[in-house]
Amino acid sequence: NAYPYSTQNSNRKDKHFSPTDMIVLSDVEGNPGQIVQIPIRLIRGVSETELSGLVTGFIATSENEVELIEALNFTSSVNSNTMAIPTGNNMLSVLMMDLEQAPKTELLLGYLSFKIPENAQFGDMFTFSSQSESGTTENYESIQFLDGSGGSVTVMDFPPEEFDFNQSTL
Repeated sequence: NAYPYSTQNSNRKDKHFSPTDMIVLSDVEGNPGQIVQIPIRLIRGVSETELSGLVTGFIATSENEVELIEALNFTSSVNSNTMAIPTGNNMLSVLMMDLEQAPKTELLLGYLSFKIPENAQFGDMFTFSSQSESGTTENYESIQFLDGSGGSVTVMDFPPEEFDFNQSTL
């Protein structure tokens, strides 16, 4: 047969594994002007490979369009080589290398920090999500991620003034 009809199907090994890992952000509360930290967890699913590298982006949005006045920040809680690069005030890219994280485990990667704007009102909510997560093995084989769950920061009232028990009101 003439080409292309003479070409046989390839039996090459498909190195694509079904995604089982995900990033999960927590919900927290805070007051205007307060710096809050959102815990970020990595949940490793069933896999045959150890996670060595991870890249993800984080984005913050506000229901009431309150703008962030300071850039997002990431503080790692694991022993890894980490780079965090903000894009504007509401986006942050994070690269983590040398993680050595085994399958079927859960790990606190670190904290996403931001300052709640002073003009935020009680009940305002900021939502945070990770985007375009992917990982790699020590041999640079790709590890795909499932969609994780986002987190939120709800703005609360300022804490009540402390009561002075030494003052008598009688």
